[in-house]
Amino acid sequence: MNNVKKVRQVKCYRCGETFGTKGNRGRFCSMCLQKHKNEYYVEWTKQRKKKYPWYASYLSAKCRCNTKSDIGFHRYGGRGIKFLISMEELKTLWFRDKAYNLEKPSLERMDNDGNYEFSNCEYIENRENSRRGNLGKSLSKETRDKISETRKEHYRRLRNG
Repeated sequence: MNNVKKVRQVKCYRCGETFGTKGNRGRFCSMCLQKHKNEYYVEWTKQRKKKYPWYASYLSAKCRCNTKSDIGFHRYGGRGIKFLISMEELKTLWFRDKAYNLEKPSLERMDNDGNYEFSNCEYIENRENSRRGNLGKSLSKETRDKISETRKEHYRRLRNG
């Protein structure tokens, strides 16, 4: 038996151009399909942000702790910080801390060396979280250089696999 599918000519729903396709993909030409996917993704993202505004901070924190190729892994998972908070707990934090009233909410660990867990996290304004993070600027030059070398080594390992 010959499993080769015939190319059939179909008309794009969006622009009306005729193009060849195999199988059931016959709604949009490749250009319109890409536009359609982009529009759908943007709309889907807006809806998700409205329905689950805490989802982005959930994914970011989880990635920083669990994904070795993440740019911030060396500051979180690399230091042994674990991601132990569930989506439901994050939702509870969102409403407990009234993050919906904040201009740009940011998930913060109260104990910098503690894990991401319900008792150690809170939502605060992003600029406040950034200000707290910049306290390292007062470190000595030797300490800053050591941190810089650690980061460079991390990026080298990522590039080399």
